Amino acid sequence: MADAPPPPPPPPPPPPGGEDPRPGWTTPGGGAPLPPPAAPPPPPGYGAPPGYAAPWAVTAPPGYPPPPASSPTVGQATASFVLGLIGLATCFVFLPSLAAVVLGLVALRRVAASGGTRGGKGLAVTGIVLGGLGLVVGAGAWLVWSDDEFQEGFQEATAFGFEDIDVGDCVSLPAEDARTVLGLVEVDCDEPHGGEVYATASFPAGTFPGDAAAEDRTVDRCLGEFGDFVGVDYDDSRYDVYFLYPREASWEAGDRAYLCIVIDPSGEDLPAGTRRGAAE
Repeated sequence: MADAPPPPPPPPPPPPGGEDPRPGWTTPGGGAPLPPPAAPPPPPGYGAPPGYAAPWAVTAPPGYPPPPASSPTVGQATASFVLGLIGLATCFVFLPSLAAVVLGLVALRRVAASGGTRGGKGLAVTGIVLGGLGLVVGAGAWLVWSDDEFQEGFQEATAFGFEDIDVGDCVSLPAEDARTVLGLVEVDCDEPHGGEVYATASFPAGTFPGDAAAEDRTVDRCLGEFGDFVGVDYDDSRYDVYFLYPREASWEAGDRAYLCIVIDPSGEDLPAGTRRGAAE
């Protein structure tokens, strides 16, 4: 039969002075058992990448400040703007335009003196510009309107010629300083009117006799025919005479008519109605 295996060797003898430090055994010198070895430390943490803040460090964008409170407008600025519009629309009346310029300048001074606490600069400047335009347009229109040639052209465009006028027609009288009258404007006799035509005729053809002679002939004929229309002679009447006689240009053009018109000597309009047979 086979031989039996040899027995295991005996354990080594314990070290002198204490027990074996292996598990369950005492430390050298007979002390307490050794603690188990400590666990390895955890790996170091990872920080945020350079240049980036941690998520909890991100802040919200700052809020917007409230809008500034609007500055009160200087009252003269608004008045200047309104008057400037009125003055430009009514350019013949200079007062609104002039007031717009003055108030606009006052408003600009007050806005500047307020240090930014008062508004209205834009309105003031606009009012000054509108007022200035109103003054310029008004002055130009006034100069054109007062020009004699313009008056004559305007009268020619709005009036009818002497050849269309009949006895008994009521008319508006031309301006007192008009040097040449190209026609008259007819008005309703049932309304107050400047005068009433009581005689009209034409001088015979021939050479123009001159302004003085034409005027004298017209006066003689108008005074002679006054009583036939009014009912009393000129010297006994309360009314006066306005007459028109031909000038050289109209005479040469074939218009040699003269007109006799009964008027009020005060320069006021005659009352409604006719003066025919008034006997006064």
